[in-house]
Order: sequence, then structure tokens, then C-alpha cells
Amino acid sequence: MSRSLIWWKATSVTVKAAAACVVGVTLGAAVLVGRCAVTQPQRTEPVLVSGAVITIDAVPAAPPGVVVVGQATDFGGPHASGVNALRGLVYFVPNGTSHLLNTASLSPVAVLYTSRLDISPRSWQSGFPGVPGGRNEWFQISYEGEFVTARSGAHQFELLSDDGSRLFIDDHLVVDNDGRHEPQGAQGSVMLQPGKHRIRVGYFQGPRFEIALQLFVTPPQGARQILDISRVL
Repeated sequence: MSRSLIWWKATSVTVKAAAACVVGVTLGAAVLVGRCAVTQPQRTEPVLVSGAVITIDAVPAAPPGVVVVGQATDFGGPHASGVNALRGLVYFVPNGTSHLLNTASLSPVAVLYTSRLDISPRSWQSGFPGVPGGRNEWFQISYEGEFVTARSGAHQFELLSDDGSRLFIDDHLVVDNDGRHEPQGAQGSVMLQPGKHRIRVGYFQGPRFEIALQLFVTPPQGARQILDISRVL
């Protein structure tokens, strides 16, 4: 039985073959099915290049009634259009809090955005501009977003913070640096495949005035660096 290969120029056509085969096709790579020549769409996966800029249409908006921090602070500020960023929800916590709290029992008072967490140990007295009460102590921030890696293998993460912090990748706890303490670091590693991954970072500040929050990553065959989610890792 002879078989023939047919190329279609139209984007979508219907072909009736001698074997009463009726198929809908799309321009692409042609394959044979019985006596029918069928095209399948060509799927082009994005090429991931380390350092490439990631552009987005939007980030999660502020919850209703929550103040958007309108100017830059150490912890973040307004969102820059098109830039992939973490959204941070700011919560006030009771005086004497000794660890990160479950935010399900808290109400956010402000929202801010940042592509990187790079707050080296420093004194901080300014508080959050535009947020009622300002607050430079006894607060918690829950950051969440997505990052993209072009690498496969073990990614080493490190959180340095004053006071507590925790890191989740794809909803799995990777680094636990919780508790009230002076600047200190903690590490953890996770196996990742190239592509997009969810990230969450919880941070809380106890008594004033010292703060710190730095998130480092060492990718496979790469150098230790501050994680910048606006670029492909």
C-alpha cells in the first residue's frame, strides 16, 4: 500500500482520505496516520538564558483596603511596570512576638514590591511611609512570587536575617532561620529543573532598631549571589 505525504499551506483544513479518514489539521510538522497525512502543531519551548530579563504583565494586586507603600523603602516600594517582583504583605504583630506568626490570623496593613531581598545589617528607624502608625518594630512581611532558573540540579539558598525568616520553594520549606536573634544566616538546598518556581519568604522584625534580610542563591555551576527574580537564574 502506497502512502503519500501532504503539506498544507492553510492554517487549518479538513482532509478526506480514501480510507474514510477525516482529520482536522494545523500547519506544522507532518506525520502519517494510516493513509492520512496529518499535521501536528509545532511546540516551541522558551529558551532559558541565565541573566535574561523577565517581563510580566502584572503582579498580584493589593488586597482591598490595604495601603500601597508609595515610595521606596529597604523592604520594597511601589511596583515598577513590567518587572517581575515579589509582593510583600506587611502585618503588625504583638509586642513580644518571638517567631513568625500564621498570617491567617492577621490582617495586612500595607503592600510593597521588590525583585530582590538585599538588606544588609543596618539601623532602621524610618518605618513604612504612608502606613498608619509607621511601625519600625514588631511587624511581619510575607513575600511571594515566582522565579525562573535555566539550570538543573541542586540550588543552594541562604537567608541572613535579623530577626526571623523562612524560605519556601514550590511550597516546601528550604531554609528555617526563624526566631528572635541578631543577624545570622541559615542555609538549605533544593533540586530544581529549568523553568518557573514558586517562592515565599516570611520575615519578622522584633524590637527596634536593627534589621537585616538577604536572600542568596548559589545555582549549579554558578556563583553565590543575591537572588534577583527579575532575571533568569
